[in-house]
Amino acid sequence: MHGGLAIVVDGERLPHLGFLGPRDVCVGTWVRELTAAGQALAVASGSCHIFDEGEQGQPAFKFDRVDDSVPVSVVDSEISDGVGEAEWGTRACTLAEFNAGI
Repeated sequence: MHGGLAIVVDGERLPHLGFLGPRDVCVGTWVRELTAAGQALAVASGSCHIFDEGEQGQPAFKFDRVDDSVPVSVVDSEISDGVGEAEWGTRACTLAEFNAGI
C-alpha cells in the first residue's frame, strides 16, 4: 500500500520516504522497518538499524542509539546508487519519543 507518511525528527520531516514524494511511501515497508528499528535500538546504547531498500535510487536511513537519544540520518545506499541527504544532516529525538512515534 502506498500513501502519505510523515516522520518528523527534531521538527523536520525525514526526506526521501517515497520515490515520487511524501505521498508515494510504501507504508507497509516502513511499518516493518520502524518496528525492526525499535527492536534493534531497545537492546542497548550503541545499537543501530539501517533501512536500505536499494530501490529506485533511494538512499538509506540510519537510526542509531546513543544513550537515550536516537540520531537519525539519511546516508548513501550501499546496494544502489541512492545518495544520502547531507543537507538534512543528523537529527535526533529521545528514545521515548522514537518508541511513542512507532
